[in-house]
Amino acid sequence: MNGVLVAMFLVCLSVVLIALVVADRDDFMRRREERHRERFRDPYVRIICDYLFAPDESSSYPCRLPYGNLARSRMLAAESLATLCISTSGGDPGRIRRLVADSGIGRLLLRRAGWGRASHRLSPLRVLSELPLPEPVVLRAGRFRSRREPLIGWYALLIRTANHPEKMLPELESHPRTLTPFALSELLMQFKRGVVPVACESLLCNPGVNVKLLGMALIRHLQLEGVNDRLYDLVGDPHPAVRRAALDTLVVLKSPLTKRSVVKAIAALSEHDRRRFYRKLSAEGYSLQALCRLQRLEGDNYLGEYLRQLIGSYKKRLGV
Repeated sequence: MNGVLVAMFLVCLSVVLIALVVADRDDFMRRREERHRERFRDPYVRIICDYLFAPDESSSYPCRLPYGNLARSRMLAAESLATLCISTSGGDPGRIRRLVADSGIGRLLLRRAGWGRASHRLSPLRVLSELPLPEPVVLRAGRFRSRREPLIGWYALLIRTANHPEKMLPELESHPRTLTPFALSELLMQFKRGVVPVACESLLCNPGVNVKLLGMALIRHLQLEGVNDRLYDLVGDPHPAVRRAALDTLVVLKSPLTKRSVVKAIAALSEHDRRRFYRKLSAEGYSLQALCRLQRLEGDNYLGEYLRQLIGSYKKRLGV
């Protein structure tokens, strides 16, 4: 019996020691990667900035990045370039395309996106979607549109729309999946880079569900006014995602919610969605007087009391 206990103790001790060794190795590799990034990031940013904002006569010379043949160094250079494209304005997209072509960054990212697990392929595709790319790279990235993983196909679509803005609306209309909040946030990032069209009211009139969702996301982001009539029409749209987005957009714009079509759309929501919607109402500062029709809708049931307490507690926190 004692021998069995000793053997079990030794096995447990071995497992613990192996786990500690593996954890220490992972920590060492993480610190090594951080040191590598700290060593090369600043030179990359400085060299890329000097090239992108140099006088015109200097842009004809290729930009040399000091990474040698290390794949991870070229990946860091690509991430640095993508970060600069997002956070700066005034750069010449033509220079960025030449830099991507001359440095081989585009080819590297495409190779990394073509192997490994889906989670590993997302990072290079995300970086590609943030860069102005040469046309051969855009065409080669199109092969990822047919992948089964939704996010991989979505980033391939973003690469296409970022480099061909005129094709954004047809691509969204033909996209087989309804846009998620994450996908809409990625499109808003393209809007900040001047890729997404800003004629929001025309987007609301488009028959495509995803185009309508994009239009309402832009309206919420820009706080545009004068579109209430169209939003009141959209709360009766056949697609539930469009109805929910229209309600959320009306709330963000502080629009009246007393119209019969709005009350009917709220009544059609599930209990969970109504709770979420009422929390948004309280956060946007709606009063009980402005929500009289919703109070009559809920009556004295659980959600009616929930709405009254939610609005009252929020007003109390504001000192109203």
